Amino acid sequence: MKNYEAISRFLAHERSGKPLFGLMGDANLAYLGHFIEQTDGRYVGMSIEDAVVLAADGYARFSGEVGMATVTFGPAITNALTALTEAVRARTPLVLLTGDTPDVNEHYQRIDIAAVAAVAGAAYERSHTGADAVKTIHKAVARARARQQPVIVNIPYAQMNDEVDLPDLPDLSKPLSVLGPDPERIEEALGYLMSARRPLVLAGRGAIAAGARDGVLRFARMIGAPVMTSLIAKDLFRGEPENLGIHGTLSNEVGVEYMGEADVVISFGASLNNWQTDHYHLLEGKKVIQVDICAEALGKYGPADVAIQADAAAAVDALAATLLEADPDADGRPAPKYVAALEDRPQREALDDYRSTSREDHIDVRDAARLISTAVSNDGKKQVNQVSDIGMYFPSIVRHFVVDPGKWDFGGYFGAIGLAIPLGLGAAYADSSCPTVVWVGDGAAMHSLMEVSTAVRDRLPLVVVVLNDSCYGAEFYKLENFGAKGETSFVEWPSFAAMARGMGAVGHTVSSLGELNGVLEELGEVTAPTVIEVVTDPLERFRPTPRS
Repeated sequence: MKNYEAISRFLAHERSGKPLFGLMGDANLAYLGHFIEQTDGRYVGMSIEDAVVLAADGYARFSGEVGMATVTFGPAITNALTALTEAVRARTPLVLLTGDTPDVNEHYQRIDIAAVAAVAGAAYERSHTGADAVKTIHKAVARARARQQPVIVNIPYAQMNDEVDLPDLPDLSKPLSVLGPDPERIEEALGYLMSARRPLVLAGRGAIAAGARDGVLRFARMIGAPVMTSLIAKDLFRGEPENLGIHGTLSNEVGVEYMGEADVVISFGASLNNWQTDHYHLLEGKKVIQVDICAEALGKYGPADVAIQADAAAAVDALAATLLEADPDADGRPAPKYVAALEDRPQREALDDYRSTSREDHIDVRDAARLISTAVSNDGKKQVNQVSDIGMYFPSIVRHFVVDPGKWDFGGYFGAIGLAIPLGLGAAYADSSCPTVVWVGDGAAMHSLMEVSTAVRDRLPLVVVVLNDSCYGAEFYKLENFGAKGETSFVEWPSFAAMARGMGAVGHTVSSLGELNGVLEELGEVTAPTVIEVVTDPLERFRPTPRS
């Protein structure tokens, strides 16, 4: 068979119903044509190359599977560079298929694909002959899965028509083995924890991925420690008496107070990055125990007194078992007084810890976050995927929306705006049984609103919330710092709701709480793509937030 046929058949087998996101061009049209016409593979065509990679990224984050994307050569690869870098920073297992241009002198779309991969920080694999192509893709999938990283695969255009056999390759669907902790490191960590005056337990994305939530909470109770989470693990311990919320620059007052008192911190699957630790200042003077399955994450942002490379669930089980050997009464012991006293502290978990600034002509973004997230999730009774873009509104909404741990993420690991809508599409393809809510600012929405048309094609239950203050919010603030007028950042956008309706989606514009509540009552079960344009005020964000 031809090489492109072999690639198509392998992809259909490897995907087994999982989506292949793509944008067709010379480098991939041969195998995509066969994939779409001759196999039962699931192809999702996108509007622009960065959205292709972002959708595969979102699919991987929300499904736990390897995401698969394909674009053509040259400018398609450079268009995808920001999205690829985002996936690298997010440690997403993803394979991006592309290929070298035809081998002619000075081809005008030629680019060094290996160099692009290196710039983004992605791994790189190249097929050297047509017979190698399927084996190279197989290797890339295994590599992305094992190392939790994106891999670019270069299958040169010139190899597409080579005569090849479809190789028999190992099955990639079997679960990876769990990495257990070093017993000596477990003993060392317990030594610090048992001598702590004020221990603190921090859980991150790795704890969610390992299904370690209950084990971490149980262990925290065994050592008499409150629990906090990274931003991405927000609400993992919601409702528990020991929960102090997010650890880092978005902490509440009670969390900040306890972080200052803690002398030993143990983290399970949290990177301890600059936002979680305020550039590590929040961990200064404390003993730090870091558990992470990825060796590169250990000590990346600052020193760890004990670094344990292990699956979070395996590590916490080993810690609990070892502790019980030494202290059989540790399980079930009442919480220390300093932990018990935290339960009744005001604002510890309050979603409405603010005074609303909503009026008849604009809506407080915190009101929008709280009302929309609770309405779509039926007051937390229904599962909802949520993806947020970043921007000046981001710190305001993440404190006040309700999320399901493991079913929310954000596009901002590379600091770029405009990534959330394609990420949200990927989340919706990963699980279309529940709604996916995407939070974007107006400037960010202008980057990728056209991908709502993709959701319309497949009638995905996607809700895009556009927080429209008619300006670039961060720039408004920064311009004033330089003595310029913040109004320089104002932009007169077209109606986002009208653009949504033009693409076949439902579109609403709301500028008061009455209008918003009316739309939410109408929304009911989300069965079709919907855009809710929320009119906000750029000035409100920069005023001191009054405490209620």
